[in-house]
Amino acid sequence: MSRSPGCGWGVALLLLASCAVSLAQPTEGDASLFGTVRDPHGPLSEVRLSLTAKASGIILSTKTDEHGEYRFSYLAGGAYSLRAALAGHTGATVTCAIAPYESKKVDLTLAIPDSPAPAASAQPEPAFYDEPAFIVAGVTDSVYQGGHGSDAVIRSADALAKATASLGKDSRDSAGRIPPPGATIEALEDAVRRDPSNAVLHHSLGEANERAGHALEAAREYQRAAELDPSETNLFDWGTELLTHRADEPATEVFSKGRRLYPRSKRMILALASAWYARGAYDQAEERFLEATDLDPRDPEPYLFLEKVRSAAIVDSDGYLARLARFAALQPENAFANCNYAAALWKRCQQEQGAMPACANVEPLLEKATRLDPGLSAAYLQLGVVYATKKDFSRAISAYLKAIEITPELEEAHYRLAQVYRLVSEPAKAQEQFALSSALSKKSADEFARQRAEIQQFVVELKGQPPAAKP
Repeated sequence: MSRSPGCGWGVALLLLASCAVSLAQPTEGDASLFGTVRDPHGPLSEVRLSLTAKASGIILSTKTDEHGEYRFSYLAGGAYSLRAALAGHTGATVTCAIAPYESKKVDLTLAIPDSPAPAASAQPEPAFYDEPAFIVAGVTDSVYQGGHGSDAVIRSADALAKATASLGKDSRDSAGRIPPPGATIEALEDAVRRDPSNAVLHHSLGEANERAGHALEAAREYQRAAELDPSETNLFDWGTELLTHRADEPATEVFSKGRRLYPRSKRMILALASAWYARGAYDQAEERFLEATDLDPRDPEPYLFLEKVRSAAIVDSDGYLARLARFAALQPENAFANCNYAAALWKRCQQEQGAMPACANVEPLLEKATRLDPGLSAAYLQLGVVYATKKDFSRAISAYLKAIEITPELEEAHYRLAQVYRLVSEPAKAQEQFALSSALSKKSADEFARQRAEIQQFVVELKGQPPAAKP
C-alpha cells in the first residue's frame, strides 16, 4: 500500500476539476492525466500526488517537477481520485472520470493556512550540507551475521547493492572531459598533485584505487571529485562506493542529494531506493522504487530491481502489484513481465482467498511466460506452486521437474517437489529431493557468507558524535 506523506493537516480546500482512474490492465492507446499544482505565489515543486483507481483501489504516486507539473501515463479509462499534499499547505482532493485514450488536464491550487500546524511525524530524508555529515574513517573486515528469518532480506539487500554498482561508472566529468586511458595510480596521483582542483582526475584516481582493492582511498577520491564537481556521475559513483562497503546511512545521504539535483536520473533513484532498503527503511525504499518505474513505465530496468526485493512491506503493497500489472500490460510479449506479475498476483490472491477477478489470470500468464521463454525456470516453479495448491499433483511434479532441468541448483524447486512427492506417497523420491534441497541451501549459505566476508566494511564516524565502535 502506498504511504501518504506526513505533510497534510487539513481537508481538501480547492477542487478545480473532477477526475478518476481504473487500473485494470492498461491497454494500447492508454489515457493520461496531467496538470500543474500551485499556491497563491506560483507553481509548487515536490508536491506529492496520489492517484487512486476507484474500481480496484490501486494507488499510483508521483511528485511535481521544478515547474510544478505532474503526469500519470498509461492509464485505462475509468474513475479516479487525485490527492495533492505538501507541508505548509492545505491538501486538495479531486475526483474525475477519464475516457479511454483521453489525455486530461487537471490543475490544482493548494491554500496556505493562516497558522500552519506542525508537520505530521514522518522519517525525513537526510539533509545534505555543503560538507557531508559523516567521515569514512577506515575499513574493517566484514563477517556475515545474518540471523534466521532475515536471511532472504539481507541477501536481497546485497543483490540490490550489486545491481546498483552494475549500473556503471563513467569517468567523464560534467564538461565531458575524459582522463587518459590506462593511467596508473602513481601517474594519477602525480597529476592530482599538479592539478588538485581537477574533478575528473580525482574520479579517475578513485577508479584506479577501486580496481586495486584500495577501498578507503577510492571512496575519498570519489568524494573529492563530487565536492569539486557534483555531477550525476560523481555523486552516483561516490554513493555506490559507500553502499558497496555497507556504509548505508552515508550512501543514503549522497544519493538523496543526487536525486534532488538530478530528479530524472533513473539510476540515482534506484540507488537511493537500494540504500533505504539496506537500512530497513522500507516505506522510503518503496517510494523510490516505484518512482523509478514511473519515469518510463516501459523500461524494464527498474522492474529488475523490484524483482530482487524480498521485504513483505514492499512486495505485499498495492503499489508493487500495480506496477507489475502495468508492466505486463505494456510489455505483453515479455516473459519476465508476465511471470513476475503472475507471481505477485498469485500471492495477493492467496491473501484475498481468490476473491479478486484477476486471480483467474495467474495460470494463463505463467503459461504464456513459458511459451515466450521456455528457459524461464521461475515461471515453471510458480506454475508448480499453482498446480500443487489446486492438488493437481501430476502437473505440479512436471512443472517442478522442468524448472530443475533448466536450473538444477534451484533450491526451492527441489524442496517443493519433495513436498509433492510426500503427498503422493513416494517417500524415497521425497527424501532424495529434501536431501538435494538441504545440500543446495547449505552451499548457497556458505557462498553468501564467503562473499560478504570478502568485502571490507567502511568504518563511518558521524560529525559531532563519538566515533563508532568498530565491529
